[in-house]
Amino acid sequence: MVSTWQAVRATHEAERAQAAETEVREQGARARAVSDFLKNDVLKQASPFEQPNANITLREAIEKAAAKISSRFREHPLIEAELHAAFGEAFVVIDDVEAAKHLEVALQTRQDLLGNDHRDTLRAGAAVAEAVHYKGGDAKALISNVLATQRRVLGDGDLDTILSMVTLADIVFWQGDFQQSEALLKEAIAYREKLGNDIDSEARLPIQIMLIGLAFQYTQTGKLDDAEQLYLKVLKLERQRSGAFSLSSNLAAANLADAYLRRRQMDKAESYLAEAVPRIRKSIGDGKPGPQYYMAKLARVYTE
Repeated sequence: MVSTWQAVRATHEAERAQAAETEVREQGARARAVSDFLKNDVLKQASPFEQPNANITLREAIEKAAAKISSRFREHPLIEAELHAAFGEAFVVIDDVEAAKHLEVALQTRQDLLGNDHRDTLRAGAAVAEAVHYKGGDAKALISNVLATQRRVLGDGDLDTILSMVTLADIVFWQGDFQQSEALLKEAIAYREKLGNDIDSEARLPIQIMLIGLAFQYTQTGKLDDAEQLYLKVLKLERQRSGAFSLSSNLAAANLADAYLRRRQMDKAESYLAEAVPRIRKSIGDGKPGPQYYMAKLARVYTE
């Protein structure tokens, strides 16, 4: 009986290992196909040797490439879904209608082929929720459902789960539920700190950005002492790591100035804003909401 059970268990473990190996191999093939498509059908459009229109815009390049996805990968639906997800994220900042189309196709395909609990399906669901939120829609129910499944399937400490916590925290903050938002952000930060500074975690969700988000909430809800201490912590960490010119460092400085402005400490506010605003404008570009917001703060300091 024991030897029979051990044989069955060994067989099941071998099958799981083979399935995992197959999944890794298929993911690698999809990643290579996506990379090749983006390189050959998007980036080459900017090459004078490939594209006679030297003035082609980013949007035009993306649209021309996106139109080829379905015909090129009809026989490979998961690669097609991967590309729809990538193009959906690209379209978020330039066309929310097109973004929604691509992201919803990616989500539906992954639901059909991988199931609702697969990591890629959950990522697609989170991306749809983020796009809805970005264009001003109510994405609370969408991201709440994704987060609940991620907690159950992936665990609270998984990076994808943490990202969804942050998204939900942002949504409920702007809906006025400051208590839930603060609790979610604190939970997300605690789990993110446990992951350390591995390359993937740092690239997808830098801890400094999360701390700035929590400090911003403190500022908006009148917890100015807490905000000041957190911004100073981020400034110290970021300047040690990346120097005074990093975007995170200057966002922390500009938001710290906002806390001082609310306290009517104009000299401190001016000092931080005058240093940070030009660097933020250079990093993000004029005409964007972020630089405009901080430029208005600096103008207020100069006129009061």
